Amino acid sequence: MSRIIRLALTSLAVTRIKSSAERAATYAALLAVTAVILVTALGFCLSALWIWLTQLYGPLIASGSIGAALLIMSVGLYLYAGSVRRRPVRNSALQLPQIDNASLQVSSSANVLAGAVVVAGVGYIAGRLLARK
Repeated sequence: MSRIIRLALTSLAVTRIKSSAERAATYAALLAVTAVILVTALGFCLSALWIWLTQLYGPLIASGSIGAALLIMSVGLYLYAGSVRRRPVRNSALQLPQIDNASLQVSSSANVLAGAVVVAGVGYIAGRLLARK
């Protein structure tokens, strides 16, 4: 009798695992489709912004402004991603020794931010100089 109960419980567990995997696959597929639609929509909005800025300021300043804005956003996201801490591993036997990388992270983040500011500044100045001509 216990074999029948064990078989029934195993079958129930397999069914639950299977349905859970199907839900996870459906969720992942919906996320992928949503990401494609979002990227397409952002592309159309970005092209509309470029056309509008081109009509106002010209193609060079429009391209430089959009490039600088995207650069600043990407640096901000990079800095945010660097500040997010990962969850520690529960099993201490699997943990690697912790190295203090706080000063390295700050210096590399500061270098990236300084580089972004320099690139944005040079792009802005070049756009202003070329717009005067």
